[in-house]
Amino acid sequence: MIYFVGNKNGMEYDIVNREGYKFLHIPSHGFVGKSLYIKIKALMYNKISFMISVFYIMKYKPAFVIGTGSFTEIPVGLASAFTGTPLFITEQDSYPGIATRMLSIFAKKVFLSYENSVQYLKRKDNTEVAGTLSKVSKTKKTEDEIKIELGIKRRMKVILIFGGSRGARAINSVMLEILKSGLPKDIFIIWQTGKDNYEEIKRESPDFNGIIKPFIYNMPEIYSIADLVIARAGACTLAEMSDYRKAAILIPFPSAAHDHQRKNAAYYESYGAAVVMDERELDAQKLKSKIMELIYNEKRLKEMGNKSHNLHNPDSVDKVVKTILRSVRYV
Repeated sequence: MIYFVGNKNGMEYDIVNREGYKFLHIPSHGFVGKSLYIKIKALMYNKISFMISVFYIMKYKPAFVIGTGSFTEIPVGLASAFTGTPLFITEQDSYPGIATRMLSIFAKKVFLSYENSVQYLKRKDNTEVAGTLSKVSKTKKTEDEIKIELGIKRRMKVILIFGGSRGARAINSVMLEILKSGLPKDIFIIWQTGKDNYEEIKRESPDFNGIIKPFIYNMPEIYSIADLVIARAGACTLAEMSDYRKAAILIPFPSAAHDHQRKNAAYYESYGAAVVMDERELDAQKLKSKIMELIYNEKRLKEMGNKSHNLHNPDSVDKVVKTILRSVRYV
């Protein structure tokens, strides 16, 4: 049996329940970059979360615990160390988050996505570079079938835009301006706004060739037909784009903890796999200009997609799973 532990107010609650797994709630709160009041509040909630996590571990007796690097990992990881339950950590970003840096000293193994990440950890002997964890879900539909279902003409250029599960207000605002200024009729936009301001965007957007969704569940199908992706620079997002060989315009979230998204994006840009734009200097004209520069350059889009693919290990999940099971003597 697999149990997921997290805060039910997060997007993971909907996803886990949708997939039919058991979700165990803890009231954990993030504290990096927050006000003093929020930090004190988070400390209290995380103490409670630690005690609840100990209870969960004692009740369900897991063979091991896997942490994925979020603030939720801290109380659960400490509970695993307290109870003597083997802890494994997967770190997706190039700069390890505070949870990984704190808990790595207790972990049986820390799986990193990038080789240069190990320098930020006090303990080095339990690290292994496995690559970013992602899963390529192949669709049974052809690209033509998917486009027909969405009303996309065969020769149209498709741009996928998203800012994460909750959306990105800055990207949404700029895209709204771009649509109001007009795009060529052979460009089709697939836009995931996130749930937070979907209704506002839907209400204000003009008629255009494309669709707007608060959240896209059939992402493998959409990735398969996209010519260009405009997105944040979270590690999992980059891994997905690498898996599907997609060129991207990356707009890192400037308030991400320890500026890890900018570092992720810079890594991809340094290999020619993406173009990076700073949100603080972003406006509709600059983004539209970059879109028009790339979208009709098929050769460059293909080269960027191939370079992106080379930066990611598609077998990372298998590698991590096999290592964990061998460590706890399941195989």
